[in-house]
Amino acid sequence: MKKNLYKGEMKKHLIAIFILFIFAFITLVIRVVYINIRDHQDYKTSVLSQHVGTLTKTDAIPAKRGSIADRNGTILAESVKVYNIIYDPGVLNKNKQEMIDETNLFLSSSLPNITIAQLNTLLDEKKDSHYEIIARELDYNQVKALDARIKDKSIRGVFLEAHYKRIYPYNTMASDIIGFFSSSSGGSYGIEEYYQNDLSGTDGRLFGALDEGSIINQEEVPAQHGNQIILTIDFGIQKYVEESILKYYDKHDAKSVNVIVMNPKNGEVLAMASYPNYNLNDPYDLTDIVDEQELSIMTEEKKYEERYQLWRNFLVSDTYEPGSTYKPFIIAAALEEEKISLNNTYECTGGKQVYGHYIRCWKAGGHGVQTVSEALANSCNVALMEIGDTIGKDIYFSYQQMFGFGAKTNIDALAEGKGVYNTYDQIGPVELATGSFGQGFNVTPLQLTAAFSSLLNGGYLYEPYLTKRIVDGDGKTVMYNKPQLVRQTISEDTSKKIIQALEMVVDDGTGHKASIEGYRIGGKTGTAEKGNRLDDLYIVSFIGFAPVDNPQLITLVIIDEPDVVNPDSGLASEIFTDIMTKVLPYKTIFNELEIE
Repeated sequence: MKKNLYKGEMKKHLIAIFILFIFAFITLVIRVVYINIRDHQDYKTSVLSQHVGTLTKTDAIPAKRGSIADRNGTILAESVKVYNIIYDPGVLNKNKQEMIDETNLFLSSSLPNITIAQLNTLLDEKKDSHYEIIARELDYNQVKALDARIKDKSIRGVFLEAHYKRIYPYNTMASDIIGFFSSSSGGSYGIEEYYQNDLSGTDGRLFGALDEGSIINQEEVPAQHGNQIILTIDFGIQKYVEESILKYYDKHDAKSVNVIVMNPKNGEVLAMASYPNYNLNDPYDLTDIVDEQELSIMTEEKKYEERYQLWRNFLVSDTYEPGSTYKPFIIAAALEEEKISLNNTYECTGGKQVYGHYIRCWKAGGHGVQTVSEALANSCNVALMEIGDTIGKDIYFSYQQMFGFGAKTNIDALAEGKGVYNTYDQIGPVELATGSFGQGFNVTPLQLTAAFSSLLNGGYLYEPYLTKRIVDGDGKTVMYNKPQLVRQTISEDTSKKIIQALEMVVDDGTGHKASIEGYRIGGKTGTAEKGNRLDDLYIVSFIGFAPVDNPQLITLVIIDEPDVVNPDSGLASEIFTDIMTKVLPYKTIFNELEIE
């Protein structure tokens, strides 16, 4: 009896254990299904990523670098898909001889400079290799037939490796602005480096575990392509600027010629160019600026220095003495502080004694008695020293800072310079006198153009900028640049008076070579000595604008060390005229004579 009772109890226990086991198993299955549904993608990617060491050569899906375009959509830099052809001796050697012969015959007949003998050598000498590049950077039309043969498996041991190649359709165009790209170092200089993160995108991944040479459980994480950078640059204006610079070089020579064109109303840079420049598609090439014999003996260090000078943006990074192009700022400060009027007169006898130093005017015989407007038109140093003395050290220093000299403009460009200035304590009577006509301190070309714009637009100093907007792969604008007002420098009334005086410079003064028939032009010439005054090296410049009654364009031209006898700012004025004669009608700013 007891034995039967024991058996009954055991049976009940076994049934209970079995039920618990079934319940636990069902719970586990439900949990696994739930996890698989909820975290399917993350879990699969996590598992497959553990097989990275066994992935094929197609594991990375390259992201397409974003393009760079001008304000009107003209493409200045873009990435195009190209293909390397990869030969796989390890796989091909496992096939029958007929397949090997067919593969090699097709490749040798399809690819230039590839022979059957070369392929057979690879099969013998690299028999265990799975990766031998036999052709590089071909477009799809060049590999289309091969791709079809690979897909229908009529040839073996060959695959295509896709990547993107950076190309610059206009070679040297806007090289100072754009910079260049290499697969090893990414963006270098210019927009390519400044906006590296926006342009680069994120590579995708092709996950897949290998099983005896076949891919299983393949999973793709798509690439995220880079954003497009749309510049403020106008391709048409940029083209005219670069053509005019080269035209100058056909007549003369110089260390460099540099030009900025801006919209004075908002800080948009419309063109920016220097010569010598470089080919963006071959940025390391020096043959255009160094002859073959000199290049053959040049050290690597010297080559680097030469390239660095080509790659850096003179207009943003370098500094120079502004010379007489600074004089309008002194007059503007004096007018704004009501220290003078344009009708004040000053006598120039050829120089002025300042604390034991006789400082000469450029015109040894002097200009005689002249008004402020006439003094600016004549570019008289003596009159400006008198005006500088009138405003004094405090106003001089205050307005130098007010106009942004000594500070970066915050342009969206690399390696911007700040300039070289005397501190307040370093400014004595001599420094005040020479500073009043633009000597004894350095500015960047960009600083000068931005500050000069505020003289023309009613007194508003804007940050210059190169990028108008950034657009993602779906065409959505992810960043839009708006004009950034820094401060007001002078009143609108003072601005009008300065514009009036600057028009006189072109009509009746040193800037007469900048005149364009049918247009009202204003501007200021500048000549400055470089380094040691005895070296006889000069920078000549002209900064001008049009039209006078509503300034829409401002252009700065700088010629560094012109190789001519007795260089003067007329050389820069001629380049200005050549540029603006084309740009004004291009911008639908029409000749007043033609309108009549």
